[in-house]
Amino acid sequence: MTGSRRRSWAEPFKIKMVEPLRMTTRAEREAAIREAGYNTFLLRSEDVYIDLLTDSGTSAMSDAQWSAMMLGDEAYAGSKSFFKFRDAVTRVTGYEHVVPAHQGRGAEHILMMMMVKPGDRVLGNMHFDTTQGHILLRGAEPVKRSGDESSAMPTLSLMKKLDCCWRAKLRPGRRLSGQASNSADRSTEGSGSPVRAAL
Repeated sequence: MTGSRRRSWAEPFKIKMVEPLRMTTRAEREAAIREAGYNTFLLRSEDVYIDLLTDSGTSAMSDAQWSAMMLGDEAYAGSKSFFKFRDAVTRVTGYEHVVPAHQGRGAEHILMMMMVKPGDRVLGNMHFDTTQGHILLRGAEPVKRSGDESSAMPTLSLMKKLDCCWRAKLRPGRRLSGQASNSADRSTEGSGSPVRAAL
């Protein structure tokens, strides 16, 4: 309670559908990640209890979204659903031309074909795997500008300190003790790809 404002812990929605998950033991998960060669993309989804590999399409749909699927116009061309989508995007972004894509990597592929030429150098803090792949497919060079410290687990550069603060949900400006820093490093050491945790 802060002043006259009350903080509610109840979510402002009801869940209408659940999907059962298979509960696995630690031994089963360790065996699964070993069998996958510690490559999280090769894990079977039924062996993963909490899947943090992506946030794409993993959340529950609302009743409005489910009903929109039933009301959607599936015409091959000239669909009224497209015009509703286009008008909404134009209204929010101000863009006159809208090209829908089935997912981010598809849109990224179109963007790379238009913007990246063979021999280009494409800068980024740390390219996502599909981004790097699309750059290489165009005959260009992905250039990482985040520094070697960002991928060196034993070191604790400023970027790593900020990351540890975020993960620990510490207040801005609060210093990490040596013990907290070391434990944060150990928690990520050897974890491989971020963070489809099988363990």
